[in-house]
Amino acid sequence: MNSQRIEKLLERYYNGETSLQEDREIRDFFRSENIPAHLLSVKPQFDAIDQEAGDILPDDSFDRIILNKIEDGNIAYIRIRKKTIIFSAIAAAATILILITIFTRFNPFTSTIEDTLSDPTIAYNEAKKILLYVSGNFNKGTEKLQPLSSFDQGVAEMEKLSLFNDGLSQANKIDKYNKLDKIIKNPAQ
Repeated sequence: MNSQRIEKLLERYYNGETSLQEDREIRDFFRSENIPAHLLSVKPQFDAIDQEAGDILPDDSFDRIILNKIEDGNIAYIRIRKKTIIFSAIAAAATILILITIFTRFNPFTSTIEDTLSDPTIAYNEAKKILLYVSGNFNKGTEKLQPLSSFDQGVAEMEKLSLFNDGLSQANKIDKYNKLDKIIKNPAQ
């Protein structure tokens, strides 16, 4: 077979433009013994295609078996069980990490508390220092709550709508009066 024709067919093959007959022609060419040296690198690809074509695909019973297994829920149970084990291991590791962090950060064996009861001035100064520290951190935390005060102002403005609602209920009374007045004046309608 002409190698130039095979090269053109290969180009069309790689572009997905060949027919089934042309595909067979290419495969037959690579099954033969007379393959030019520059096309030998392509031969293993078509050998693999021929080998796969000989593999037997599972029949319809295979699909039924898989679907029955899925319906039984065994596969889902195995996945859930694996996830549960993984999550438990992660939770245990996180707990251990937190405990180690707390223990190293607040080690009760290395930090000693000085007794300040003997000197009230030192005790007062220490308490003052601690309360100022707590107050400063508290103020930092409450700074982020400032936008809520504007929200509260907006809610206060919305309370004016209740006055509007009261006005509407009064208008409903007038509407009822008008309906009764029409009924009384025109009893035939």
